[in-house]
Amino acid sequence: MRTLIALVVVVALLLIAAKVLPRWLRDRRAKPSGGPIEVVAAHPIEHRRTIYLVRVRGREYLVGSSEAGLHALSGGPVDGPGPTFAQVLASEKASAATVNDGRQA
Repeated sequence: MRTLIALVVVVALLLIAAKVLPRWLRDRRAKPSGGPIEVVAAHPIEHRRTIYLVRVRGREYLVGSSEAGLHALSGGPVDGPGPTFAQVLASEKASAATVNDGRQA
């Protein structure tokens, strides 16, 4: 009898976790960071493959994600000439490293 009660409790906890965890994870991802990079839109193509419209410093880029990682789908901003996504990302990484070095000093 105790085994049956324990089994019911475990199944109930699993059902509650299956209901609550996806909502919690979705709400956690949806919060904007307030930084220079913003995901404007996301469009799922297939399972684990998505196209993102990303705004960086006022410029928009198309980025694809798959099992192989992230890929810039446009050579430069969608809205006109300017630095490529890779150049802006490298600049942001360097800027973040400089800020982090300043905080640690």
